[in-house]
Amino acid sequence: MAKSTLEFSDTGFGNIYYTDSVFYNALRNISKESASIISLRDLAYARTQRDKYHSISVGGSYVKEGSLFIPHARNKRILLRESLALQNPSQAAYFHRLGYEYFPENLSVDKYLEQLDHDDYFVLNNNSSIPTNRFGEDPRTVWMFQDQAKPYGEFLANNAGISAINIDIYTEDDQYINSQSKSFANQLWLRGLDGNSGILGTIRGFNSYYRLRGLKRESVDDKLKK
Repeated sequence: MAKSTLEFSDTGFGNIYYTDSVFYNALRNISKESASIISLRDLAYARTQRDKYHSISVGGSYVKEGSLFIPHARNKRILLRESLALQNPSQAAYFHRLGYEYFPENLSVDKYLEQLDHDDYFVLNNNSSIPTNRFGEDPRTVWMFQDQAKPYGEFLANNAGISAINIDIYTEDDQYINSQSKSFANQLWLRGLDGNSGILGTIRGFNSYYRLRGLKRESVDDKLKK
């Protein structure tokens, strides 16, 4: 079984570990370090603290956010602050192993969204590319990267020569979404800089050896020990 490796350490922020393993094993390894799966915001921040050649930028990673797809609905694509696939990763892996999408059991999309805070989900109706010089203004990147949207856009533009990113969650493929029998969920993936830092929400890869990063935040007690 692959072990977690310390990849990044930053005073006042914390330590980032990575594991290359099947998803549920990777989650177990990350939890052993008392770390939580990293968010888009925190991975973006970490990248801005190193150069473009650091492994944290070169390699893509699963993040804690997820995608939700609703067949035949007006709003077919939704981003979630907490991925539904995280609620039952072993079941998601089972579906992926069979080559299917992951269908959360007993999911009523309307009821589920009603119980969430407004900022915990984002209805994605615009699938166009996002210029990096507009990260601080575009509601999609503001939702994904939060206070790090503008700094991350500047990092991509000035340090990596990336002028725009794409969001691939069955973009312009309504027919595929509508072909599914019910709503399905996936985990988001933030590409490395070689992949223009694009966002993927279509990987059926919980049984593949993809990278997962976890963040162990620095606690107040840790600061007092220094």
